[in-house]
Amino acid sequence: MDANELQACDQRVEIVKQILSLSRKHFQLNSAQLEETGFGSGQIPVLLELNRGGELNQRELAERTHVTPATMSGTLKRMEKNGFIVRTPDENDARISRVRLTEEGKAQCIKARGIFDETCRRMLDGLDEESLNQLQALLTRIQDNLGGIACCRMESSKKE
Repeated sequence: MDANELQACDQRVEIVKQILSLSRKHFQLNSAQLEETGFGSGQIPVLLELNRGGELNQRELAERTHVTPATMSGTLKRMEKNGFIVRTPDENDARISRVRLTEEGKAQCIKARGIFDETCRRMLDGLDEESLNQLQALLTRIQDNLGGIACCRMESSKKE
């Protein structure tokens, strides 16, 4: 590897470090603000999926949020204990529970969404429409570059 290739590699590593750092900061800021709602940050994707999809079963929620069914089970137990969700038996298969938000869960979802939206606004403050479009195109390209790579966590959840 010559000096130019090494420099390009170093730059790529630094860019990825910045992306990961931004993700951590976003997560930490949201987590701190979400404490007041009673939700853990891991519950937010579940909350948003239920708000969007109505009633879903545990496997559907695990797949949509990219966690294992075992992880989802623990998350749902905490959310049920806090009164954010209810589970009812599926009409066609009693072994399956349907999960839906309670009124309290829906109210907290609105608060959580506001917190998330404010964090997003804060992150992108000062970028004009052209910059936002360029950033979105670049991030889409990065996602596409990784699209064919199987995620270990997702692969293991499919085996369960």
